[in-house]
Amino acid sequence: MAGKQAKMIGEYQIKGRLGSGGMATVHLVEKDGKQFAAKMLHQHLMRDRWTVSRFKKEFEIGQKMKANPAFVKMLEYIKADNCWTIIMEHVPGRTLQEMITKLAPFTSKEANAYIYELGDALGSFHLNNYVHRDLKPDNIIITPKGKVKIMDYGVTRDLDVNITKTGTAVGTPLYMSPEQICGAKSTDCRCDLYSLGLIYYRLLSRRDAHGMSNNFEFMKLVDARMTKPIKAIKGFEENDTFAFISKSLSTQPDSRHSSSKDFCVELKSLQSFSNSRTAIIKKMHKLIETNNKKNNSKVKIEKTIEQKRPKSFLFKLVLASAITAILATTVAFRLMGQEAFFNSLKSLFSQNS
Repeated sequence: MAGKQAKMIGEYQIKGRLGSGGMATVHLVEKDGKQFAAKMLHQHLMRDRWTVSRFKKEFEIGQKMKANPAFVKMLEYIKADNCWTIIMEHVPGRTLQEMITKLAPFTSKEANAYIYELGDALGSFHLNNYVHRDLKPDNIIITPKGKVKIMDYGVTRDLDVNITKTGTAVGTPLYMSPEQICGAKSTDCRCDLYSLGLIYYRLLSRRDAHGMSNNFEFMKLVDARMTKPIKAIKGFEENDTFAFISKSLSTQPDSRHSSSKDFCVELKSLQSFSNSRTAIIKKMHKLIETNNKKNNSKVKIEKTIEQKRPKSFLFKLVLASAITAILATTVAFRLMGQEAFFNSLKSLFSQNS
């Protein structure tokens, strides 16, 4: 892709690469001293009208949601190096997936803080007739200030203008609702709430609700989501939290919460719910930062110790010095002769004494 070799994307200077996916590569760019993210569509997809149409739709959705701080703002839609590119705000922080990897399992109070913020944000999204359809920990950024940011609207469905192909399963399989997996065309906000239920379960347990690993077989995933009950979470068997999650992960959409608002209202009624959500999220983000600093310091100390403790190097230095002294003595002995050589040694020792 031409963008990899370019130093500029339009008027934006490339400072690094943030990531890459099936549709696009995201670069860190800078303009007028400010940093942004540039999502550049892969060049080989430029001839795919359906993909280009969806990419442009992603920008339009981001533009419409930019007033909501829980969504990544889309700023410009430009064509650079023959590739359509979305310029968006650069959000410093960590993905929810990283938080899960390093801190899970969360307490119910901690998990509730994240899930409520996400549910509340989705409420605004759904009121605009959008269904995200790819809600997963990798698409959620947690900022150092304790805020959540939902990103990537690449497969978002606009209920007013549908461009989804009939019978197409859209989303990330491990976080798809049963109706998404089956390719149903009539998906609505309840598929997002199912995905949020899967995330909720993972925050509390570190694992999938049906015990699926990342190396899943698709047919086993379909069977698990469609026919099997979710696995119990240790310590939550008779808990209102588990009942809430079970409702969120109902196979039939009609058995789930009817809207994001209903979802959040019921979540607030749980015994473990706390209003100190931002403080909880901020504290957990800071904990990761502290742990990373400790780990980085440990690595640096170990490297320093290795550099200051080169036993083999000292041995080689002493050996080289000894060999040099022997060679110098041999050369002097041959050049000066036996009698002159020993007389020089006597003179040297007599001076030192």
